[in-house]
Amino acid sequence: MLNKISSFSLDRVASELHYISSRAARDGRLFFGDANFGLLDQDLEVARIIRDIHQRTGWPRDVYLYMAKNAGERVIEIARLLRGLTKVSLARQSMSPDVLASTKRANLDDQTFAKVQEELGLANVESMVELIYPLPGETKQSFLGGIDNLFKQVDPRRTEVRMYPTELLPGSELASTESREKYGLVTGWRKLSGHELSLSGTSIAEYQEIVLATNTFSSADQHDSRA
Repeated sequence: MLNKISSFSLDRVASELHYISSRAARDGRLFFGDANFGLLDQDLEVARIIRDIHQRTGWPRDVYLYMAKNAGERVIEIARLLRGLTKVSLARQSMSPDVLASTKRANLDDQTFAKVQEELGLANVESMVELIYPLPGETKQSFLGGIDNLFKQVDPRRTEVRMYPTELLPGSELASTESREKYGLVTGWRKLSGHELSLSGTSIAEYQEIVLATNTFSSADQHDSRA
């Protein structure tokens, strides 16, 4: 059941996109709540609809979405359709196979990743690679070595590399007491920029819990990595 994918009909998605476009500011952004866009055949049609709406109305100015990890050809075609509106996000999370295995994560295999990068370059489409740190089992050496390896796989002229601190999401396995103790997680809370307001004189803000250190990645290691 956990691997089952549900989706709305193409007619419904098209109708909602047209509805939004008729009411949105011309310079507005479109955010997708789908972490695997491109996994379904109909996602190609959705991309065509977005492109057509943009050509007619100027909306959206930017499209924010995460592409499916295992749909290389379709991802490339979608990237061509949305060229200039979005960067293709190719999350690597960590470059260490051992870290990925310990955290039950998976990357696009190196061969497919290289092919997608090459095709995106030929199509003059920008891409974005995202890393998360420190993940359990990651060390300063494996993290910095992974970055060095990554830059050997991508074209730095067309690829943006973003690095995010590991966030503990409520209810996730990593946020459990067992995981915190197993990996020696040291955490802190940070206020999210732009997520604060005042209601009747009371300040309200949104915070996230992030990992500052683990039993293999000290706070000093993190400081050195950020520097």
